[in-house]
Amino acid sequence: MRELLATAELSVDSVAIGIRRYTSSWWRIDMAYRRCIWHLLRYNQVQLMEQISGWVGKTYVNNYLLPLTDRWGDQVSRLGAWSSEDYPSQRRFYDIYVKPFLARDQKVFVIISDGLRFEAAAEFAQRLRAANRWTAELEVMLGVLPSYTQLGMAALLPGRQLAVDATAATVAVDGRSATGTANRAQILSQACAG
Repeated sequence: MRELLATAELSVDSVAIGIRRYTSSWWRIDMAYRRCIWHLLRYNQVQLMEQISGWVGKTYVNNYLLPLTDRWGDQVSRLGAWSSEDYPSQRRFYDIYVKPFLARDQKVFVIISDGLRFEAAAEFAQRLRAANRWTAELEVMLGVLPSYTQLGMAALLPGRQLAVDATAATVAVDGRSATGTANRAQILSQACAG
């Protein structure tokens, strides 16, 4: 991790450049941190590894997360709207990745994992390609804000308008509840039938 941090250019000149830098190299820092913590926990020698664990955590937070968070925050605060010309919105997921298969009358299988970090997805894609049986591509979309499960799930569905009821913590797509698997399946079925 030390080497990755030493060579990382942690400047964020724009949201698009920040995303590009993260998806081309910074994600490796997150992966190194996750793997290190996993191994430290698996080793199960808390006292013996306490100094290393402390150093890793402080280095990750102080030399990576905090500076990067400040720089991201500066760029995001300058935006008039949460969007990017370089990266499509998560709201376009269905149109970009599902609808073309349906138009060719092909089946499509989508795995949705709540909170799957980019670095974990990148590692998963690497493992799939290494098996020499599958191909895997990793593409970036700009997620919806605020970032929470109900809104993120609804944002992947077909439909023109999302409505959030903050009091009830529910989301609707074109006036239909998208809360719960059954409601989302119904929205998908209706879109696929029509």
